[in-house]
Amino acid sequence: MKSFSVLCAYNISEYALIKNDAGITPFLKVCTDAAAFPNCGKLLILASPDNKEKISSLLKLVNLNPVEYRLTVLNDFKPHTVFSAAVRFAETDTELEHAFFLYADLPCIDLKLTEKLFENHIEYRAEYSFVDGYPEGLAPEILASGLCKILAEVSKDKTCSDFDIERNFIFETIKKDINNYDIETLIAPADLRHLRLRFASDTKRNSLLCSRFSKINSENYSDLILQNTEALFTLPAYYSLELVPQIEAASIYKPRIPQEKSLMQKEKALSLIEKIANYSDDAVISLSILGEPSLYPGIEEIIEKILSYPKLSVLIETSGLHWTEAVTKKIQAVVSSSSPRKNSMKSIYWIVCIDAVSSLMYAKIHSLKEDEANIKLKQAVTFTDTLNKIFPDSVFAQIVRMNENEIETEPFYRFWKELNVNVIIQKFDTFCNVLEDKRVADLSPLDRNPCWHIKRDMYILSDGSVPLCKEDIYRKNILGNAFTDSFDSIRANAFKIYKEHLTCKYGGLCEFCDEYYTYNF
Repeated sequence: MKSFSVLCAYNISEYALIKNDAGITPFLKVCTDAAAFPNCGKLLILASPDNKEKISSLLKLVNLNPVEYRLTVLNDFKPHTVFSAAVRFAETDTELEHAFFLYADLPCIDLKLTEKLFENHIEYRAEYSFVDGYPEGLAPEILASGLCKILAEVSKDKTCSDFDIERNFIFETIKKDINNYDIETLIAPADLRHLRLRFASDTKRNSLLCSRFSKINSENYSDLILQNTEALFTLPAYYSLELVPQIEAASIYKPRIPQEKSLMQKEKALSLIEKIANYSDDAVISLSILGEPSLYPGIEEIIEKILSYPKLSVLIETSGLHWTEAVTKKIQAVVSSSSPRKNSMKSIYWIVCIDAVSSLMYAKIHSLKEDEANIKLKQAVTFTDTLNKIFPDSVFAQIVRMNENEIETEPFYRFWKELNVNVIIQKFDTFCNVLEDKRVADLSPLDRNPCWHIKRDMYILSDGSVPLCKEDIYRKNILGNAFTDSFDSIRANAFKIYKEHLTCKYGGLCEFCDEYYTYNF
């Protein structure tokens, strides 16, 4: 009985191909680990045309004997392509009964955990085995070779063949008919999934994480992480730019704040995008905080600048009431001409804030007369439906759930699902008690965790000021100025607040905040 390993190196990040701060080259480390998996006799490395040469040169630096390896170049990276490549490889040796699948950017693989997973896989005669509850990146997934052939057929289905692979592509393929397969899981003794950690060198952010936790394994992971929580503070993944301060569509869930500020200057916005790309490398950039982005002249130029960086994506949160057909077509052209994102994200995301099904409710939420509400609701609904046809699977209809519209939450969901539009049910935000509490339910966790937004977000006002977070509507906690200060200095100021959270000290705004557990990208 022999096994083989399938290393997915298609379009892996450059951070996997260079030494990290711990002196480890993730690709070489994972090749060595994969060759040491139980009974592994062969190694299949799946590369892309643009990284074949780099991977070939790196393979000359590592001795994998006695394990044989084959480097295969794929022209696309979809579930069917990967499973089919594994099937063809397995057919070269009839004794290859089991396959380890993993990405080629995982420098923290634990061989003991992998061995234990494999023992369970064999003992219980499983077709598919994986670990559950551990931080992502400590172990591979295991498939029986025969199942690879079945999944190659299953993944011919249009729902599988039309999208590029995400890291959980094996489970996503299997779950379509999950009761037909024998599945085994190895459960972690301490579940840290709530920390959303991925020990993979797929981004600059995660590469820093891998360097800081290079000694992590399945035995020490919980203690190591919980004793080094400061090290979890890395780089922002989400930036929100206040291109337009004006809140065009009044809502009972938006605070009334002074609107004396002007638009963000276009030259400064473009320069800021470059600064973000250099600092975080990958990120989602929202083009509003509370203001209406459709009021920004030439917004398509901002979007084009963002998408010129292949690891940046755009988020537009809007009322859907002021977009002209001409501007929408310009944005469509910009998105269509941009290259695919290198971080498995979409180029653009749209959130249309509608919040109601009936015009009577729309009037109530947005402080309108019913006749005006009827017109605007139809306009927002039509815009959202049209937008979804132009940008499929990138558009979200949003309802902010509160006491006033709770009765329409379920009808809202059903209405948009019938139109194949994604739905966001957003919790109500009091902005740290600035607004009357209209929450239907308290969703806060029993144990408070450090704020996700301080840890992963950066909000930049039209004058460059960086408040602590979106809740800081009166600008009482300015961390710096994004136009003139380094991001390192701004993040250092945010880190001071983050460290207070680690010791359960919540002063100022944080004391009254109910958004700390919500998460942006």
